[in-house]
Amino acid sequence: MRLPESSSISPSVRDALAVIHRQALELIVQGASLETVLDALCDGIDALDPDLISSVLLADPDGQRLWPKAGRRVPEDWKQFITPLPIGPCVGSCGTAAFRKERVINQDIATDPLWSGAAEQYRAVALQHGFRSTWSVPLLSKDGHVLGTFGLYHTKANAVRADEIEVVEQAGTIALLAIERHLAQAALTNALAAVRKSESELRTMVEMIPQMIVVLAPDGQALYVNELSLEYTGLAADEARGADFRRRVFHPEDVERLKEERAGALVRGEPFENEQRARRHDGEYRWFLIRYRALRDEEGRVVRWYCTATDIDDRKRAEERTRNENVALREEIDRSSMFE
Repeated sequence: MRLPESSSISPSVRDALAVIHRQALELIVQGASLETVLDALCDGIDALDPDLISSVLLADPDGQRLWPKAGRRVPEDWKQFITPLPIGPCVGSCGTAAFRKERVINQDIATDPLWSGAAEQYRAVALQHGFRSTWSVPLLSKDGHVLGTFGLYHTKANAVRADEIEVVEQAGTIALLAIERHLAQAALTNALAAVRKSESELRTMVEMIPQMIVVLAPDGQALYVNELSLEYTGLAADEARGADFRRRVFHPEDVERLKEERAGALVRGEPFENEQRARRHDGEYRWFLIRYRALRDEEGRVVRWYCTATDIDDRKRAEERTRNENVALREEIDRSSMFE
Protein backbone atom coordinates (compact mmCIF):
# COMPACT_ATOMS: atom_id res chain seq x y z
CA MET A 1 0.00 0.00 0.00
CA ARG A 2 1.46 3.39 -1.01
CA LEU A 3 1.43 5.98 1.75
CA PRO A 4 0.01 9.44 1.01
CA GLU A 5 2.61 12.01 -0.04
CA SER A 6 1.29 14.43 2.56
CA SER A 7 1.86 12.00 5.42
CA SER A 8 3.51 13.39 8.55
CA ILE A 9 5.09 10.03 9.35
CA SER A 10 8.84 10.11 9.72
CA PRO A 11 10.89 8.36 7.01
CA SER A 12 11.96 5.55 9.36
CA VAL A 13 8.39 4.85 10.44
CA ARG A 14 7.27 5.13 6.82
CA ASP A 15 9.75 2.47 5.77
CA ALA A 16 8.76 0.21 8.67
CA LEU A 17 5.09 0.57 7.78
CA ALA A 18 5.81 -0.28 4.16
CA VAL A 19 7.45 -3.52 5.29
CA ILE A 20 4.57 -4.32 7.64
CA HIS A 21 1.99 -3.74 4.92
CA ARG A 22 3.92 -5.78 2.36
CA GLN A 23 4.28 -8.71 4.75
CA ALA A 24 0.59 -8.62 5.66
CA LEU A 25 -0.47 -8.48 2.03
CA GLU A 26 1.84 -11.37 1.16
CA LEU A 27 0.24 -13.46 3.91
CA ILE A 28 -3.21 -12.61 2.54
CA VAL A 29 -2.18 -13.60 -0.99
CA GLN A 30 -0.63 -16.84 0.32
CA GLY A 31 -3.94 -17.77 1.94
CA ALA A 32 -2.78 -17.52 5.56
CA SER A 33 -5.43 -17.70 8.25
CA LEU A 34 -7.09 -14.52 9.45
CA GLU A 35 -5.50 -14.83 12.88
CA THR A 36 -2.03 -15.22 11.35
CA VAL A 37 -2.43 -12.11 9.19
CA LEU A 38 -3.81 -9.97 12.02
CA ASP A 39 -1.18 -11.15 14.51
CA ALA A 40 1.58 -10.33 12.02
CA LEU A 41 0.07 -6.88 11.49
CA CYS A 42 -0.14 -6.19 15.23
CA ASP A 43 3.39 -7.51 15.81
CA GLY A 44 4.72 -5.10 13.21
CA ILE A 45 2.88 -2.10 14.68
CA ASP A 46 3.95 -3.02 18.23
CA ALA A 47 7.58 -3.07 17.11
CA LEU A 48 7.37 0.62 16.18
CA ASP A 49 7.14 1.76 19.81
CA PRO A 50 7.63 -0.20 23.06
CA ASP A 51 4.80 1.83 24.65
CA LEU A 52 2.27 0.78 21.99
CA ILE A 53 -0.04 -2.23 22.23
CA SER A 54 -2.17 -2.92 19.16
CA SER A 55 -5.22 -5.15 18.96
CA VAL A 56 -7.97 -6.23 16.58
CA LEU A 57 -11.48 -7.02 17.75
CA LEU A 58 -14.10 -8.67 15.55
CA ALA A 59 -17.81 -7.91 15.73
CA ASP A 60 -20.66 -10.36 16.13
CA PRO A 61 -22.84 -10.77 13.03
CA ASP A 62 -25.60 -8.90 14.90
CA GLY A 63 -23.25 -5.99 15.66
CA GLN A 64 -23.78 -6.08 19.41
CA ARG A 65 -20.41 -7.21 20.76
CA LEU A 66 -16.70 -7.23 19.97
CA TRP A 67 -14.38 -10.18 20.52
CA PRO A 68 -10.56 -10.00 20.80
CA LYS A 69 -8.97 -11.64 17.78
CA ALA A 70 -5.34 -10.49 17.50
CA GLY A 71 -2.66 -8.66 19.45
CA ARG A 72 -0.06 -10.81 21.17
CA ARG A 73 1.14 -7.98 23.39
CA VAL A 74 -2.31 -7.47 24.91
CA PRO A 75 -2.38 -9.01 28.44
CA GLU A 76 -4.38 -12.23 28.57
CA ASP A 77 -6.41 -11.26 31.63
CA TRP A 78 -7.40 -8.00 29.87
CA LYS A 79 -8.53 -10.01 26.85
CA GLN A 80 -10.61 -12.24 29.09
CA PHE A 81 -12.06 -9.22 30.87
CA ILE A 82 -13.31 -7.62 27.65
CA THR A 83 -14.55 -10.87 26.13
CA PRO A 84 -16.99 -9.89 24.83
CA LEU A 85 -16.93 -6.09 24.77
CA PRO A 86 -20.34 -4.43 24.30
CA ILE A 87 -20.79 -2.02 21.42
CA GLY A 88 -22.36 1.18 22.67
CA PRO A 89 -22.21 4.99 22.83
CA CYS A 90 -19.96 5.07 25.90
CA VAL A 91 -17.69 1.99 25.98
CA GLY A 92 -14.12 3.25 25.81
CA SER A 93 -12.54 3.66 22.41
CA CYS A 94 -13.28 0.34 20.65
CA GLY A 95 -16.89 -0.13 21.75
CA THR A 96 -17.67 3.52 21.00
CA ALA A 97 -15.83 3.55 17.65
CA ALA A 98 -17.87 0.52 16.53
CA PHE A 99 -21.07 2.21 17.70
CA ARG A 100 -20.34 5.58 16.09
CA LYS A 101 -18.67 4.04 13.01
CA GLU A 102 -15.92 6.65 13.26
CA ARG A 103 -12.49 7.07 14.80
CA VAL A 104 -12.44 7.56 18.60
CA ILE A 105 -9.46 8.95 20.56
CA ASN A 106 -9.14 8.83 24.37
CA GLN A 107 -6.18 11.00 25.36
CA ASP A 108 -6.45 10.08 29.04
CA ILE A 109 -8.38 7.01 30.13
CA ALA A 110 -8.38 8.27 33.73
CA THR A 111 -10.52 11.31 32.91
CA ASP A 112 -12.17 10.59 29.57
CA PRO A 113 -16.01 10.48 29.90
CA LEU A 114 -16.22 7.58 27.44
CA TRP A 115 -14.80 5.43 30.25
CA SER A 116 -17.46 6.44 32.78
CA GLY A 117 -20.85 5.06 33.71
CA ALA A 118 -21.26 1.50 32.42
CA ALA A 119 -17.64 1.63 31.19
CA GLU A 120 -16.25 2.55 34.61
CA GLN A 121 -15.35 -1.08 35.27
CA TYR A 122 -13.24 -1.12 32.11
CA ARG A 123 -11.51 2.12 33.13
CA ALA A 124 -10.32 0.67 36.44
CA VAL A 125 -8.95 -2.53 34.93
CA ALA A 126 -7.35 -0.67 32.00
CA LEU A 127 -5.49 1.63 34.41
CA GLN A 128 -4.37 -1.39 36.43
CA HIS A 129 -2.72 -2.72 33.27
CA GLY A 130 -0.92 0.57 32.68
CA PHE A 131 -3.09 1.76 29.79
CA ARG A 132 -3.38 5.57 29.80
CA SER A 133 -4.48 6.57 26.31
CA THR A 134 -6.13 4.67 23.51
CA TRP A 135 -7.60 5.20 20.06
CA SER A 136 -9.52 3.01 17.69
CA VAL A 137 -10.89 2.96 14.14
CA PRO A 138 -13.94 0.93 13.10
CA LEU A 139 -13.52 -1.64 10.34
CA LEU A 140 -16.50 -1.13 8.04
CA SER A 141 -17.62 -3.20 5.07
CA LYS A 142 -18.56 -1.52 1.80
CA ASP A 143 -22.19 -1.41 2.91
CA GLY A 144 -21.27 0.19 6.25
CA HIS A 145 -21.58 -2.96 8.35
CA VAL A 146 -19.22 -3.05 11.36
CA LEU A 147 -16.79 -5.95 11.04
CA GLY A 148 -14.56 -5.02 13.97
CA THR A 149 -12.07 -2.43 15.23
CA PHE A 150 -8.35 -1.82 15.10
CA GLY A 151 -7.02 -0.03 18.16
CA LEU A 152 -3.90 1.02 20.02
CA TYR A 153 -3.30 1.29 23.76
CA HIS A 154 -0.53 3.60 24.99
CA THR A 155 1.15 3.54 28.39
CA LYS A 156 1.32 7.33 28.50
CA ALA A 157 -1.44 9.91 28.71
CA ASN A 158 -0.76 12.39 25.93
CA ALA A 159 -2.19 14.06 22.90
CA VAL A 160 -2.27 11.70 19.97
CA ARG A 161 0.08 12.75 17.19
CA ALA A 162 -1.01 12.92 13.57
CA ASP A 163 1.50 10.26 12.55
CA GLU A 164 0.11 7.87 15.18
CA ILE A 165 -3.40 8.39 13.87
CA GLU A 166 -2.20 7.65 10.36
CA VAL A 167 -0.53 4.45 11.55
CA VAL A 168 -3.85 3.32 13.02
CA GLU A 169 -5.82 4.25 9.91
CA GLN A 170 -3.49 2.43 7.56
CA ALA A 171 -3.20 -0.64 9.77
CA GLY A 172 -6.99 -0.67 9.97
CA THR A 173 -7.18 -0.75 6.18
CA ILE A 174 -4.96 -3.83 6.04
CA ALA A 175 -6.95 -5.49 8.83
CA LEU A 176 -10.19 -4.77 6.98
CA LEU A 177 -8.80 -6.31 3.79
CA ALA A 178 -7.83 -9.48 5.68
CA ILE A 179 -11.24 -9.72 7.40
CA GLU A 180 -13.19 -9.21 4.17
CA ARG A 181 -11.10 -11.85 2.42
CA HIS A 182 -11.74 -14.23 5.34
CA LEU A 183 -15.49 -13.57 5.25
CA ALA A 184 -15.58 -14.07 1.49
CA GLN A 185 -13.80 -17.40 1.80
CA ALA A 186 -16.11 -18.45 4.62
CA ALA A 187 -19.15 -17.51 2.54
CA LEU A 188 -17.79 -19.48 -0.42
CA THR A 189 -17.07 -22.48 1.79
CA ASN A 190 -20.57 -22.36 3.23
CA ALA A 191 -22.08 -22.02 -0.22
CA LEU A 192 -20.12 -25.00 -1.51
CA ALA A 193 -21.14 -27.01 1.55
CA ALA A 194 -24.78 -26.12 0.91
CA VAL A 195 -24.44 -27.14 -2.74
CA ARG A 196 -22.81 -30.43 -1.77
CA LYS A 197 -25.55 -31.06 0.77
CA SER A 198 -28.22 -30.29 -1.81
CA GLU A 199 -26.51 -32.52 -4.35
CA SER A 200 -26.22 -35.29 -1.77
CA GLU A 201 -29.89 -34.97 -0.86
CA LEU A 202 -30.89 -34.90 -4.52
CA ARG A 203 -28.73 -37.91 -5.27
CA THR A 204 -30.30 -39.80 -2.37
CA MET A 205 -33.76 -38.98 -3.72
CA VAL A 206 -32.73 -40.01 -7.22
CA GLU A 207 -31.38 -43.33 -5.99
CA MET A 208 -34.72 -44.04 -4.27
CA ILE A 209 -36.65 -43.65 -7.54
CA PRO A 210 -37.22 -47.11 -9.06
CA GLN A 211 -36.22 -45.93 -12.51
CA MET A 212 -33.01 -45.63 -14.47
CA ILE A 213 -31.81 -42.02 -14.54
CA VAL A 214 -28.92 -40.46 -16.46
CA VAL A 215 -27.67 -36.86 -16.35
CA LEU A 216 -26.13 -35.53 -19.55
CA ALA A 217 -24.02 -32.50 -20.43
CA PRO A 218 -25.55 -30.04 -22.93
CA ASP A 219 -23.82 -31.93 -25.76
CA GLY A 220 -25.32 -35.24 -24.62
CA GLN A 221 -22.28 -36.72 -22.87
CA ALA A 222 -23.14 -38.78 -19.79
CA LEU A 223 -22.13 -37.14 -16.52
CA TYR A 224 -23.99 -39.19 -13.91
CA VAL A 225 -25.73 -42.57 -13.91
CA ASN A 226 -27.78 -43.74 -10.94
CA GLU A 227 -27.26 -47.07 -9.19
CA LEU A 228 -30.18 -48.78 -10.87
CA SER A 229 -28.69 -47.98 -14.28
CA LEU A 230 -25.30 -49.32 -13.19
CA GLU A 231 -26.87 -52.52 -11.90
CA TYR A 232 -28.74 -53.03 -15.17
CA THR A 233 -25.79 -52.36 -17.48
CA GLY A 234 -23.10 -53.90 -15.27
CA LEU A 235 -20.90 -50.86 -15.79
CA ALA A 236 -18.83 -49.15 -13.10
CA ALA A 237 -19.57 -45.48 -12.40
CA ASP A 238 -16.47 -44.26 -14.23
CA GLU A 239 -17.24 -46.55 -17.19
CA ALA A 240 -20.75 -45.15 -17.47
CA ARG A 241 -19.49 -41.58 -17.83
CA GLY A 242 -18.12 -40.38 -21.12
CA ALA A 243 -18.73 -40.06 -24.81
CA ASP A 244 -18.94 -43.83 -25.46
CA PHE A 245 -21.80 -44.46 -23.01
CA ARG A 246 -24.40 -44.81 -25.77
CA ARG A 247 -22.19 -47.12 -27.82
CA ARG A 248 -21.62 -49.38 -24.81
CA VAL A 249 -25.26 -49.48 -23.69
CA PHE A 250 -27.64 -49.13 -26.61
CA HIS A 251 -28.16 -51.35 -29.62
CA PRO A 252 -25.96 -50.28 -32.57
CA GLU A 253 -28.97 -50.15 -34.89
CA ASP A 254 -30.81 -47.78 -32.55
CA VAL A 255 -27.74 -45.59 -32.04
CA GLU A 256 -27.42 -45.14 -35.80
CA ARG A 257 -31.17 -44.80 -36.37
CA LEU A 258 -31.58 -42.04 -33.79
CA LYS A 259 -28.24 -40.29 -34.25
CA GLU A 260 -29.41 -37.27 -36.27
CA GLU A 261 -32.80 -37.03 -34.59
CA ARG A 262 -31.23 -36.99 -31.12
CA ALA A 263 -28.54 -34.47 -32.09
CA GLY A 264 -31.14 -32.09 -33.47
CA ALA A 265 -33.31 -32.38 -30.36
CA LEU A 266 -30.33 -31.62 -28.11
CA VAL A 267 -29.59 -28.48 -30.11
CA ARG A 268 -33.21 -27.29 -29.92
CA GLY A 269 -33.25 -27.86 -26.17
CA GLU A 270 -36.87 -28.96 -26.14
CA PRO A 271 -38.18 -32.04 -24.28
CA PHE A 272 -38.20 -35.16 -26.44
CA GLU A 273 -38.34 -38.93 -26.18
CA ASN A 274 -37.47 -42.03 -28.16
CA GLU A 275 -37.48 -45.81 -27.89
CA GLN A 276 -34.21 -47.74 -27.81
CA ARG A 277 -32.88 -51.15 -26.88
CA ALA A 278 -30.48 -51.11 -23.91
CA ARG A 279 -28.03 -53.94 -23.27
CA ARG A 280 -28.39 -55.70 -19.94
CA HIS A 281 -25.35 -56.92 -18.00
CA ASP A 282 -25.97 -60.46 -19.28
CA GLY A 283 -25.94 -59.32 -22.91
CA GLU A 284 -29.71 -59.31 -23.48
CA TYR A 285 -31.29 -56.21 -25.03
CA ARG A 286 -34.57 -54.82 -23.72
CA TRP A 287 -36.66 -51.96 -25.05
CA PHE A 288 -36.81 -48.70 -23.09
CA LEU A 289 -38.68 -45.44 -23.48
CA ILE A 290 -36.10 -42.65 -22.96
CA ARG A 291 -37.46 -39.22 -21.97
CA TYR A 292 -35.23 -36.13 -22.07
CA ARG A 293 -35.84 -32.91 -20.10
CA ALA A 294 -33.46 -29.91 -20.08
CA LEU A 295 -32.34 -27.88 -17.06
CA ARG A 296 -31.65 -24.24 -17.95
CA ASP A 297 -29.75 -21.44 -16.21
CA GLU A 298 -31.10 -17.94 -15.54
CA GLU A 299 -30.25 -16.89 -19.10
CA GLY A 300 -32.13 -19.80 -20.61
CA ARG A 301 -29.11 -21.84 -21.64
CA VAL A 302 -29.20 -25.62 -21.27
CA VAL A 303 -26.80 -26.71 -18.52
CA ARG A 304 -27.96 -30.30 -18.02
CA TRP A 305 -30.19 -32.93 -19.54
CA TYR A 306 -32.08 -35.28 -17.23
CA CYS A 307 -33.06 -38.59 -18.82
CA THR A 308 -35.30 -41.33 -17.50
CA ALA A 309 -35.54 -44.83 -18.92
CA THR A 310 -38.73 -46.87 -18.55
CA ASP A 311 -38.70 -50.56 -19.44
CA ILE A 312 -41.28 -51.13 -22.20
CA ASP A 313 -39.94 -54.47 -23.41
CA ASP A 314 -43.07 -56.43 -22.46
CA ARG A 315 -45.21 -53.92 -24.33
CA LYS A 316 -42.96 -54.02 -27.39
CA ARG A 317 -42.98 -57.83 -27.39
CA ALA A 318 -46.78 -57.82 -27.09
CA GLU A 319 -47.00 -55.39 -30.00
CA GLU A 320 -44.66 -57.61 -32.01
CA ARG A 321 -46.76 -60.67 -31.28
CA THR A 322 -49.91 -58.80 -32.32
CA ARG A 323 -48.28 -57.69 -35.54
CA ASN A 324 -47.12 -61.23 -36.32
CA GLU A 325 -50.56 -62.58 -35.56
CA ASN A 326 -52.17 -59.96 -37.81
CA VAL A 327 -49.74 -60.78 -40.62
CA ALA A 328 -50.44 -64.49 -40.24
CA LEU A 329 -54.17 -63.84 -40.23
CA ARG A 330 -53.99 -61.73 -43.39
CA GLU A 331 -51.93 -64.40 -45.12
CA GLU A 332 -54.46 -67.03 -44.09
CA ILE A 333 -57.29 -64.87 -45.41
CA ASP A 334 -55.40 -64.33 -48.66
CA ARG A 335 -54.85 -68.07 -49.07
CA SER A 336 -58.49 -68.79 -48.36
CA SER A 337 -59.62 -66.21 -50.90
CA MET A 338 -57.32 -67.63 -53.55
CA PHE A 339 -58.60 -71.18 -52.89
CA GLU A 340 -62.19 -70.08 -53.22
